[in-house]
Amino acid sequence: MFHVKINSVWTEMILFSIASIFLYQTSIGIFFFLIPLQILYRRRGNQLFNYSLLLTFLVIALIKTIRISRLDNAGFTFSLVLLEILVLISLLGGLFLLNANIFEHFTGNLDLDLFRRKDNFFDLLSLSILFGIVSIPFILYFGNNTAFNDYMNLVFKSLSDYLKTMFTTKDTENLAILNKFLSAETLKETTNRIFFRTFIFDYFILLGFSRWIGNAIGRKNLQRESIEKSRLDVEKTESSIISFKVPEYYLWPLIVSLALTLIDYIRGLGVIGYVSWNATLILALLYGINALGIIRYLFGYFRVSRGLQLLLYFMLIILLFTPKINIIVLIAIPGLGVSEIWIKYREFERRDE
Repeated sequence: MFHVKINSVWTEMILFSIASIFLYQTSIGIFFFLIPLQILYRRRGNQLFNYSLLLTFLVIALIKTIRISRLDNAGFTFSLVLLEILVLISLLGGLFLLNANIFEHFTGNLDLDLFRRKDNFFDLLSLSILFGIVSIPFILYFGNNTAFNDYMNLVFKSLSDYLKTMFTTKDTENLAILNKFLSAETLKETTNRIFFRTFIFDYFILLGFSRWIGNAIGRKNLQRESIEKSRLDVEKTESSIISFKVPEYYLWPLIVSLALTLIDYIRGLGVIGYVSWNATLILALLYGINALGIIRYLFGYFRVSRGLQLLLYFMLIILLFTPKINIIVLIAIPGLGVSEIWIKYREFERRDE
C-alpha cells in the first residue's frame, strides 16, 4: 500500500467535486453525493467549499440538460430540466446554508440549547421548514403542467403493466383485486401520498446524514494529519450522542402533529395532513436519537461490556426488520426519548458534573 499526498488544495477541491458528480449520476449514489462536499468543507473551509458547490452544480446541470434534451417532447423536456435544477439547488443550496449558519441571526436571543450544539439541528429544522414552504409554488406548477403529467401517466401505465405481468394469477377474484391495486391510477395515487407525507422529512434526513458523515470523516482525516487536534477533540466531545437531549417543550409540537396525523389517517386533512406527517416523522427521529443517547449513557453507567452492547444493538436491528414487532420497536424507541421528560435517566450525569 502507498499513500498519495495531495499537494494542491485546488486539486483536492476538484477531486472531491468529481466524486460528488460521479455519485449523483448513479442510482444509489445520489443519496451520498453531498458527503464529499461536506468533507471538503471540514478540511478546507468555506472558500474551496463554495467553489466546489458551484463547480458541482454547473457540471451536473450541464450533464442532465444534455441527456434530457434528447427527448422528443419539448414541453416535458423543459419541465424535467427545471425539476433537476430545482432539486440540485435545494440540496446544494441547503448544504451551503447549513455550513453558513445563516439561521443563527434569528435564534441569538432564544433559549435553544439543543440547537446551539455543533450539530446545528435547529438550522437543519429551520431549513427543512423553509424548503417545504418554497416548494409549494413549484409543486403547484408541476401539478398543473400538462406535458409533465402526461409523461408521468405513461410512466405509471408502463409500471402497472410490468407489475401485472410479474404477479399473474388464475384466481378470478384475486386477479380483480390485483388489477385494482396495480392499476396506474392506484400506483400514482399511492406514490403521491407517500411523497407528500415524507418529502420534507426526506430532505431533513438527507442533509443531516450527509453533514454528520462528512464532518466525521473530515475530522478523522484532520486528526491523522495532526491539524487543529485540540479543537477537533472538543468538537467530538460536544457532538457525542450521549449529550443529545431534546428540549421538553418539543413535546407539544409532537402531541399536535400526532393528533393531526391520526385524524388525517382516519378522515384525511389534505395539505394539513401532509405537514403533520412530516412533522411527526422529524420529531420522532429527534426523540429516537434522544433515546439512543439514553441507551448509550445507561450502557456506560452500568458498565455494559462492548461485546454485549454490540449484541444488544444487533438484536435491536433484527427486531426492526421483523414484521409486526418492528412497529412496536419504532414506537417504543421515540417513546423512550419522550419519557425522559418525567424520568431523568441521565440525572446521575448532572450530579457528577
